[in-house]
Amino acid sequence: MSLKRFVAENYKDRLRNSEVVKSISYDQKEIIRWIYILYNDSRSFDLDGTYSKGKFYSGYDEPKIKMDLHPIMKNIIKADSKYIPLKNKSVNSIMFDPPFIIGSTDKGLIKKRFSVFESCADLYNLYYNAIDEFYRVLNGKGLFVFKCQDGATSSSWAHIDIINYATSNGFKLLDLFILLAKSRMIKGTKQTIARKYHSYFLVFRKENK
Repeated sequence: MSLKRFVAENYKDRLRNSEVVKSISYDQKEIIRWIYILYNDSRSFDLDGTYSKGKFYSGYDEPKIKMDLHPIMKNIIKADSKYIPLKNKSVNSIMFDPPFIIGSTDKGLIKKRFSVFESCADLYNLYYNAIDEFYRVLNGKGLFVFKCQDGATSSSWAHIDIINYATSNGFKLLDLFILLAKSRMIKGTKQTIARKYHSYFLVFRKENK
């Protein structure tokens, strides 16, 4: 057994023995740690397609390949997740945390930093094409984690649609984690459905189509 493998397995055993992996948390870094414990021995992802500032990885190894549509830091590859500039079956694991804002009139920092989509169809075009690209660039049995959120003010069940599309196109759903929020920004629009105070980490494994 290599030294790297020995260290990784012992780290996983120590974490597994010291805490219970749960399906919910208020801390996304805790969820990332739990995903490492159960599914990713290497404690890092090969690729992050929407890296931004990489706040996910405080205290962990950075992804080997960092991409973003509008890079704001050095050493990040400018790339669209719908057209990943990598060879087939060239990575073992992917983290994906895409934007989910639709039709926003906000001209502030959020709109400057993240993509804003004209419609739900445009948003889903990104989701589905990215999933297809992830299947192409992942090795056999590769790991793929999708962070998503359902529609905040409408009956858009993104996590269900993503699961249905991914599992119909070569991925197996391994797990689902829920990231809870203690507060949300709420505008003065009339409420028609329950306000979403959570998002999801969906964990998939590549299989043969």
